[in-house]
Amino acid sequence: MVNGNDFTCINLTANSGWGNAGSFSNQGFKGNGALTFTAAAGTSSQGVVIGLSNSNVGLDRDDSGYKNIAYAIYLDADGTLDIYEQGNEKVSNFNGGFAENDIFKIERIGTEVEYYKNNMLIYTSTVVSTEALNFDSAFSAEGQKINNVQLFGVDGTAPVTQMNSAKVLESAIISVKSSEVGTAYLIKEGENISTLDKLEMAVRKNTGAKVTINIANTTQNLDTSGLVEGAYKLYAIDAAGNISIAANITTSTNGIVNTTQIINVTTGNTLNGTSSETLIGGAGDDTINGGTGHDTIYGGTGNDIINSGTGCNTIIYGGAGDDNINGGDSYNIIYGDAGDDIIKGGTGGNTIIYGGAGNDNINGGSSFNILHGGTGNDNINGGGSFNVLHGGAGNDNINGGDSYNIIYGDAGDDIIKGGTGGNAIIYGGAGADTLTGGLGLGSSNDVFLYGAVTDSTIASGGDTITNFHFIGSTVDRLNLKDVMDFNTSDIATNLAKYIHAEADGDNNVKLYIKHDGLESGTVGSSTADMLINLTVTNAANANALAALLNDNNLNEYYF
Repeated sequence: MVNGNDFTCINLTANSGWGNAGSFSNQGFKGNGALTFTAAAGTSSQGVVIGLSNSNVGLDRDDSGYKNIAYAIYLDADGTLDIYEQGNEKVSNFNGGFAENDIFKIERIGTEVEYYKNNMLIYTSTVVSTEALNFDSAFSAEGQKINNVQLFGVDGTAPVTQMNSAKVLESAIISVKSSEVGTAYLIKEGENISTLDKLEMAVRKNTGAKVTINIANTTQNLDTSGLVEGAYKLYAIDAAGNISIAANITTSTNGIVNTTQIINVTTGNTLNGTSSETLIGGAGDDTINGGTGHDTIYGGTGNDIINSGTGCNTIIYGGAGDDNINGGDSYNIIYGDAGDDIIKGGTGGNTIIYGGAGNDNINGGSSFNILHGGTGNDNINGGGSFNVLHGGAGNDNINGGDSYNIIYGDAGDDIIKGGTGGNAIIYGGAGADTLTGGLGLGSSNDVFLYGAVTDSTIASGGDTITNFHFIGSTVDRLNLKDVMDFNTSDIATNLAKYIHAEADGDNNVKLYIKHDGLESGTVGSSTADMLINLTVTNAANANALAALLNDNNLNEYYF
């Protein structure tokens, strides 16, 4: 996580206007990660651009450079909200604009970038994102600000460094490892390290030491005798130039490095953290307990039991094996990795969980949750106040939580339930899915999203939506706008060219869809390319629903 000490803040002049003030973070992320921030009071956040970039473009000196931030949210001076990507406006004047205490997020998962306002998805980028990303911003006038800036991310390609604590007190020689061939560096804290040149410069200034790693995962000795007392960081760089930071390290007055910040074992062991540490399980069936600080935990290979601890901002990698992972009392990012994992979010702050490959059981925490099942047949249960759930590839069983839910089944024949709380937005994705709205009985205003014809093909038998609600003030909707190829005024008077519903004499309705319409006639089983099965409580309601779906009232049920 990036805090105020991790930013390079630049104020070029005291004048108003774009290109005069902004900030760029020293740290970033290469893999999955997210930027969050909060709009400040009054007008102090108006005329601010906040986002993610690979380089500091937010301070270009002309009045257009600020828009060249790679992925940016623009809080405009008139109170409107726009999204820019590398100079191109993607969203203009988003509905509702922004207000004090609105929470914004830009998140990358895999190669896809998404934008959120108050945990609601407002735009998904079409750009394939692979570059390293840092916080970048630009301000147009004096006195502007944003609050609660946090940058969460993981370097998914850099080597993993380790230290062997058994050698700590023997001499000024310590033992280090890296998961890849390259070089390990011990650099005094405060040095601005972002490139190989800066690592080498620190060694030449005698504010650091290095050792070549000739064989991956093999102990190498690093001489610290020339280093002065103070705080240090352990870095490693691999052959491809990827840099990783293992942990903070301190030296005593005689120059001996205290490596209690990193614990390394190679066989099944029990590790107990105490404060802010990096705990590495290695091979074997380990039990790892985090401490009271900001921990990073690697389970390694084996069937591990990992407990986050009571600290905040814990990152856990289960590694290969069937792991049992429990989140802590604050913010957690958990990667189950390969294996059939059991993962539970914590009781405190927000939780992000990636199940990875395997048939995982994932349970969200008691607050905000983003849960990704990954590949495999997963069981996913949302937790607390707000949930965004992704099944991933496989035949998943997904249940929303106690409040608002956005659920993506993704590829596979999924069973999805909206949960016991409020409204649900459900996107089944490809495959023959079974969908149930919020409260388990469809008795809230649920939205069932379809983004492609392949999401519910007639050949597969189509999705089944149980207890579709259409009476009274709680009316479910089928969002087909990304599927249908039509002119709105045309479909309003010629609905039968695109959609036709038939009751089957029981409590079922078959909704046939021809996404690009027919020249003449009515859509049916022989002409449709999509099928959605809707179940209601009895035959009378099925007949009533079929009639309503065929009556050209698009806005009430379809969009």
